[in-house]
Amino acid sequence: MGRAIGADEITTTQVARAHIQEIEKQFPQVTFHEIDAPADFTQKSLVGVWQSLFEGVVLTAIVMMLFLHAWRNAAVVMISIPTSILSTFVLMNAFGFHIDSMSMMGLALIIGILVDDSIVVLENITRHRDLGEDPTNAAINGRTEIGAAAIAITMVDVVVFLPIAFLSGIVGAYLREYAVVVVTATLFSLFVSFTLTPLLAAKWSVVNRSEGTPRWLLALDDRRVDLALLLVAAGMFAIGTFTGWLLLNAIGIFVVALLLLNTFVHRYDRIVNAYHKVFLPFALRHGAFVVFVCVALLLNSFTLLAGGGKATITVDVIILLVCGLAHAAGAFLRRSFAAPRLSAWYHAPLRWIRTLGTSRGVTLATFALPVALAVLMLPLGAVSLNPFPAQQTGSITMSVTYPPGTPIATTNGYVMALEKAIMVVSGIKSVSATVGREQVGWSSFTGGNYAQLTAQMQDGKFNQTNATIAKIRKLAYLVPGGQFEVAGDNGNGGTDIQYSITGPNDQIGPAAEKIAAYIRSLPGTVNVKTSVENGAPRLNVNVDRQKCELLGVNPSDVANVARIAVDGAVATRVRTPSGLVDVRVQFPAADRTDVSQLENVKVRTNSGALVPIGDVATFTWTTAPTKIERLNRQRVVNVYGSLLPGYSLGQVEGPLQKKLQQPGFLPAGVGLVSQGNSQLMSEAFLNMGIALIASFFLVYVLMVILYGSFLEPFIVICTVPLAIIGALVLLAIMARLEPQQGQSLNIISVLGVIMLFGLVAKNGILLVDYSNTMRKRGMRVHDAVLQAASIRFRPIIMTTAAMIFGMLPLALGYAEGGEWRQAIGTVIIGGLLSSLVLTLFLVPMLYNTWMGAFERRADRRSLMIEMEPVRS
Repeated sequence: MGRAIGADEITTTQVARAHIQEIEKQFPQVTFHEIDAPADFTQKSLVGVWQSLFEGVVLTAIVMMLFLHAWRNAAVVMISIPTSILSTFVLMNAFGFHIDSMSMMGLALIIGILVDDSIVVLENITRHRDLGEDPTNAAINGRTEIGAAAIAITMVDVVVFLPIAFLSGIVGAYLREYAVVVVTATLFSLFVSFTLTPLLAAKWSVVNRSEGTPRWLLALDDRRVDLALLLVAAGMFAIGTFTGWLLLNAIGIFVVALLLLNTFVHRYDRIVNAYHKVFLPFALRHGAFVVFVCVALLLNSFTLLAGGGKATITVDVIILLVCGLAHAAGAFLRRSFAAPRLSAWYHAPLRWIRTLGTSRGVTLATFALPVALAVLMLPLGAVSLNPFPAQQTGSITMSVTYPPGTPIATTNGYVMALEKAIMVVSGIKSVSATVGREQVGWSSFTGGNYAQLTAQMQDGKFNQTNATIAKIRKLAYLVPGGQFEVAGDNGNGGTDIQYSITGPNDQIGPAAEKIAAYIRSLPGTVNVKTSVENGAPRLNVNVDRQKCELLGVNPSDVANVARIAVDGAVATRVRTPSGLVDVRVQFPAADRTDVSQLENVKVRTNSGALVPIGDVATFTWTTAPTKIERLNRQRVVNVYGSLLPGYSLGQVEGPLQKKLQQPGFLPAGVGLVSQGNSQLMSEAFLNMGIALIASFFLVYVLMVILYGSFLEPFIVICTVPLAIIGALVLLAIMARLEPQQGQSLNIISVLGVIMLFGLVAKNGILLVDYSNTMRKRGMRVHDAVLQAASIRFRPIIMTTAAMIFGMLPLALGYAEGGEWRQAIGTVIIGGLLSSLVLTLFLVPMLYNTWMGAFERRADRRSLMIEMEPVRS
């Protein structure tokens, strides 16, 4: 049974079950068995989203407590979450959206975003209150001072997600609701931070100035307490692994992560002091080295998309060669030219090259970094490409194929034995079979030699689907003479691999077989076949017209006699209680397949004599396709296949495209068209790439409008690619830790990369905005950058920690149906970590370099004006 378009899946399933129960009461002699209900998985997935949402809120609240110390401040920040979410529900209802996996995933992802604005505003209000202002003035001044930055960081999120809402095709329809929900909730969070947050701060949370470190926080700064919590976390993780209750695993990981954050919080003063007085001044003095580190990390992360291994080594060797040449050029310039001779403005690059190698420590670090990256990146392997995240829905699809002509009773007998064996496998709840039909890709084959089976996993054991598939594959011995294929559980319908071969009719079959053979040679591919492999035997009757003319036989009579002999003819009809039934006259089954018997069938000549068909025709056996498929009115042959768990479609698509480019691999005029998941992946990555570029451009345009400058937004934009480093590295690490799950770069994880563009830009906006504020107050660029970085260090750390801990439940993926949320959570956490560390150094360095250059030029102009003689 299927539901109507627009109907609620869960409600429809409940109604259908109620009606089935009523029908059972009316017909007690009939027994109904429910095979599968996708709504159950949907229900569990939604519960998993709510669980992740609740866990994210709790973790964010704990992060706020650790940083803000006062529970009232944390409460004010946390009030912004339900306020924004409930407001979003109102607009979702107005837009006709549903509470489904995509909309709920959007809400679960923006837990950290929703508190961003309130954190920034409340932190600034608290700082003004601690400086001695009364609560009301502190709320007004704190909100006013940070208002422009808060608007900027919120609007950045909005323009990042707007292109997603306007994507075309299947991907656009799928993600439109997600994008609108995120944009709506983000705008509401800005509204709350400008209204409710200052109000609660002035009237409640900052009425009293911040006191010393609270006792409960001091108690956590105890090694014995930390060790006890660590042991508790290890025990919970072990119990969860043994019992299968994955929530305990998640709680254990949460505790360890919070202990690490707690260690950072208790050493915050020392860390910020070291950052302000040691590390940041070093970055400002050695800006070239900071840029070099960022570029080297970015290039190495991109090698993960190219397969890692040789690509990583090649890139690092090139980096070493470039470094060697640059330092050699610097040494040559220092020996050959004095610094004053390179004072012209167009000699600036030469002056910069001349400084290379003057610091021994930086030089050693420059050459050591590529070597260290090669050693660290090699074990990670590659980041694979897939249209969607690998998912275990608990459904296992199988097929049995016997040679054409096999009676359906024979196929059914073997399939029944196979069903009994599958039911014995641990974790299997039910098995259903259809004999006489097989689903292949988006089409199907019919015949007595085909059968299809579907097994459902027991509730709570969906995460064991891949392991169960491996066990079922070992049961192939139960179908002797047949081909037993286990397609697996790709979670999105269809087959993993599907291509259509186009071209001349006599060439597409051999070309398809050649392509299928190559795909079979690739690691991780199974069940690879073509649509012509299942051809049935066909008897061709070739009529000799010259002999017919000599013997006086009509060729059409020969064809009719041969057809009636094999297929029979309806002689009459018999009336039965169930209606009229055709009476078909034909040869016995044994004679219909015996060519010698068919050759003796007589055909009447024009004179009335009878002549054997064998005198005027020849019989030859050939193989013919049981189904002719067309694409765009052209006949095609399809190639299908599946992938083992842990392997990706990109590992097939890339090598296959290279093979197709080799001359002579395919005949002239034969082409390959991607279908199914292959086509979806190509279209999806193209559309997501367009959205990525549009988001990048819109973020820059927005900041140009807000700042009224083309240079300052460019400083922030330069930090955005840094998020890709952590995103790709953490994807590769998770793929190593969970090889069966197969973490990959897919539509959902690319969505996380787009989301990172907005999240990462926030840190740069906070630094640039407050540096401008310090300059307006009369500070020099260098001092303004140092002061802004020191003051904005805490809100940057707080907002990033809130987003990381808010998305940690998603990245763990322990909740039911969490594979999709895990894909985007992994990317965002990795990107936030890399961009946090690098942005804190790159943005101040770029600001100090570029804005300092304008300052120095203004100083020179002022000096020249002052040095001009006074005109009388």
